[in-house]
Amino acid sequence: MSQQKVDKYKEYKKNRKQIIAKEKKRKTLARITAWVVLVLAVCTVAGLIIVSGYNSYQAKQAAKPNYEASNFELVDFAGVTETEKSEETSEEAVEESSSEDAPQETAPEEATDPSQAAN
Repeated sequence: MSQQKVDKYKEYKKNRKQIIAKEKKRKTLARITAWVVLVLAVCTVAGLIIVSGYNSYQAKQAAKPNYEASNFELVDFAGVTETEKSEETSEEAVEESSSEDAPQETAPEEATDPSQAAN
């Protein structure tokens, strides 16, 4: 067994430069991978914070009143709209009474059976 250990040590000593170079490459690759993962994690967290902030900003903007198009009615001090409204309501009343007095015409029903419709 001791001869195997000696042979193993001689092999290691003979290939020491290649072995050390491989270890350096592995360490460098591990460091690069760790930095990439760290940067991705930081970017993900930053992105989530930015998106959350943007969404809350949009919600606040949507909650604000819109002064560009107003839906409220201004008070008519001259009484113009009241007279127009009273004229409209009287015209509607006349139309309703005339439509109730007129006889209702009914259209003849067409055949709803598909076999009769084909003939």
